[in-house]
Amino acid sequence: MFWRSIDRPRGPVPRPPARSRVPALALGAPAAALFSAALSFVVAVRRAVHGALPEWLGSGGLIGAAGLACLASAVWFLARLGVLELDESGLSRPWSRRHGLWLVGGTWLAYAPWLGRSSLIDPWETHYGEVAREVLARNDWISFWWAQDGFFWSKPPLSIWLEAASFAVLGVHFEPDHLLDSVGRAPAEPEWAVRLPALLLSLGALYLSYRLVRRGFGRRAALYGGVVLATTPFWSLLARQATTDMPYVACATAAIALFGCGLCAPPELRLPSYEVAFGKRTLRLDASRLLLAAVAATALVQIGYLVSLHFSLGSQGLTLQSDRFLQGSGGGNCALSLPSNAPCATLGPELPALAPGLLACVWSGALAALVWLERGERRVQRWCFVGAWFAVALSFLAKGAPGLVLPLAVAGTSLLAAGRLRELSRLELPALALILLAVAMPWYAQAFARHGMPFFDRLFRHDMIDRAFSHVHDTNAGDDVSLGYYLWQLGYGLFPWTGLSLLGFVAALRGSRSAGARAEIQSLLALWFALSFALFSAALTKYHHYILPAVVPAALLAGVLLERAASPAPDGAPPRLQPAARSAALGLAGLTAAVVLLAVGRDLSVNAAVDGQARFMHLFTYNYARPWPPALQFRELLWVVAVSFACASAAWLLPRLRRHVVTAMLLGAIGFALFLVGCYLPLASPHYGQRELLLEYYARRANRAEPVLAYQMNWKGENFYTGNRVVVFVSSGQPLHDYLRELERSGRRTFFVMTEHRRRGSLESELGRVRRFEQLTTPEQNNKFFLARVEL
Repeated sequence: MFWRSIDRPRGPVPRPPARSRVPALALGAPAAALFSAALSFVVAVRRAVHGALPEWLGSGGLIGAAGLACLASAVWFLARLGVLELDESGLSRPWSRRHGLWLVGGTWLAYAPWLGRSSLIDPWETHYGEVAREVLARNDWISFWWAQDGFFWSKPPLSIWLEAASFAVLGVHFEPDHLLDSVGRAPAEPEWAVRLPALLLSLGALYLSYRLVRRGFGRRAALYGGVVLATTPFWSLLARQATTDMPYVACATAAIALFGCGLCAPPELRLPSYEVAFGKRTLRLDASRLLLAAVAATALVQIGYLVSLHFSLGSQGLTLQSDRFLQGSGGGNCALSLPSNAPCATLGPELPALAPGLLACVWSGALAALVWLERGERRVQRWCFVGAWFAVALSFLAKGAPGLVLPLAVAGTSLLAAGRLRELSRLELPALALILLAVAMPWYAQAFARHGMPFFDRLFRHDMIDRAFSHVHDTNAGDDVSLGYYLWQLGYGLFPWTGLSLLGFVAALRGSRSAGARAEIQSLLALWFALSFALFSAALTKYHHYILPAVVPAALLAGVLLERAASPAPDGAPPRLQPAARSAALGLAGLTAAVVLLAVGRDLSVNAAVDGQARFMHLFTYNYARPWPPALQFRELLWVVAVSFACASAAWLLPRLRRHVVTAMLLGAIGFALFLVGCYLPLASPHYGQRELLLEYYARRANRAEPVLAYQMNWKGENFYTGNRVVVFVSSGQPLHDYLRELERSGRRTFFVMTEHRRRGSLESELGRVRRFEQLTTPEQNNKFFLARVEL
């Protein structure tokens, strides 16, 4: 009875005829092109990471071109296989009409060139980057280490795993004291490896968002929505930040987009299949097998690693062992007796009964049950739901509770609002449970087996439950954290689309006059925004970037509104003959958007309690009271952008100009996004990180015996860029004095120290009389920190 309740097909399922049959030799040229482009891309990024590319060549442009070649080769391969959709006449659409390709390719070219050319921004990028570096240095993908703070239990593993895997593939020198080693004249750029996974995930989410809107509103509305999303400061800046937020939001976006596509798919529509002929043998491919392979690969990598924990390869060959793991910083740091590094120790699990091999059997059983359950399923709708649940599992693995609750809440609420609860049997809910077990649970369970209740208390109680019901580490003292808090952050993060995004949501609340996919998707987007805003506004701990999930539906609804303004009346009449009511409503919408935009622009261009031009940095940083670099002045430019877009929005009052105005607004937003990622962020980042200070340290030190100290700092950039070969004094006093006496006794009288400018007085006081104190960097180079050379 249970299997009947989920509408599972019984007996053999007839296979539909293949959409295309292609000889394997016909795929040779595009496959070779794809392989060559991918290899060139990896080589180019590796060379940039190692500082081996000539400075005149420009690593960003070369890598951007190589990535675009990968995308073009993949499209060529899919076109030759017959996967790409046909137009109304049954012919393959030309490249110029492939809006999704242009959206993803253009966004890549806009974001990628500057990805590795600026310092990691503290504290989030440096925190997670250092934890990922330690994964390789310690060779431990379960128990994470966090410099002087011990084991890291604050976040789930997905973003850390992706960064660590990127380090391994791209050859980052993760060993202590070698991260910034360069083999050429250009400086090493490990930032490429840190940020690339988040950028690639953001592009995938952008494309699936495009597909969702296209399903209900057509290609042009989907393209407009994608451009709006890609050009918002929230998305364009966080897509190139190595934090946990973009991976989880990208996966949650993919889940909701696939769920929406499943809702709109005909229940009995079958997946098309494609055949590749190898002589007399035929390989049959379809999306279900590829998706199931992706789920299996994600689970089997974790299962295989758990099994490997029971084996050790030493001088006596391969031996069996129980699970053991290292306490301390990897690469030999924990053996140096540095004041900031815990001593080395080998530990056993708190719950040895939960052995990795035993748990691996449980996860293997869940995966096997999933494969058996879906073995005969070929319906498009069902596989959209399975893909959505896979993305939910990844989102849960990226951020924990928010990554699980948000997409499931949106899915459930949309079914309830549409009155489709009777269709629960079609949602592949058993597959959801099995995918969560096989994909998301292995790390959580093994980390709990190793560390016990302290791990649970820190991750689930402190960093999830307490953040929802109390203030944990937030820096909003004196700020209004009521309902208006995230309204203002959305105002800055959606600029210059703020007003149109708000009006797009209001228009969606009115509902669609037509039924079908358009109404379903419009309702889904409105619920997505409302639930995201309500969920994070209700939580007491607030950071500006927490509202990122609401940016996606807001931007997509703005794109729908733009398409409506740029289109003729529904009956095909020219703009001058549009119904008066529709034309007046669009004109009023543009005027309202202009007023909202001017209010936001004023905030961005004035220097009040918070310097307005710093608000874009505040979208993803931690200390909102941090002073803005005086040498960087963008107020006039931001005001010009605000006034220009306000005038363009007000021009919607003129029906004949709307289509041209919409085009101008899209082009202007692209230009503004290029300014943010190519000018604003690279110029500001040296003041929000430690890369340049440590490059100066490595250039100035005579040998490795001259250490660098971090005085009253805990931003983790000092740990990441030195490979944790740094002496950190978060609180100084007697430990600092003891270390200085030890330096004198060992004959090492020269060392370097980095700290905040405002702490120079206390640093000099604690150092006492020294032979020489030379400040090597200026506030113009970094207005937060400085580097000094000290001789005792």
